[in-house]
Amino acid sequence: MIENTPPNLPEWMNSTVIGAAWTFICSLLGRVLYHAQLVQGGRRKFWSHELAVELGIALGMGLVADGINEVIGIKGRTAVAVIVAVSYLGPRIIEALFAVATKRAGVEHCLTGDQRGKNKEE
Repeated sequence: MIENTPPNLPEWMNSTVIGAAWTFICSLLGRVLYHAQLVQGGRRKFWSHELAVELGIALGMGLVADGINEVIGIKGRTAVAVIVAVSYLGPRIIEALFAVATKRAGVEHCLTGDQRGKNKEE
């Protein structure tokens, strides 16, 4: 049993909560690294509303990276590195990779370029 956790929670719940917390911490690290790079480049102030937005992005990217780790079967320090890297890259890179993958698979991506919001009959 994991030490310093409430005794009435099942073991699987303890590990899930602790795993989610570590995932969020690692993804937050990735987003803070990205934010710090923009600060050093003079494109952002460190204490700004963008820093608060990075919290939400970190949570989402952490979930994406955790899913990638589970599908591929990555564990341990390598999983931590994947979470930090995916969180650092952010959602735009993931969207670009998804677009490349769907194009290579022969699937027409319906939300790219000039097709957003338009009917196919036009």
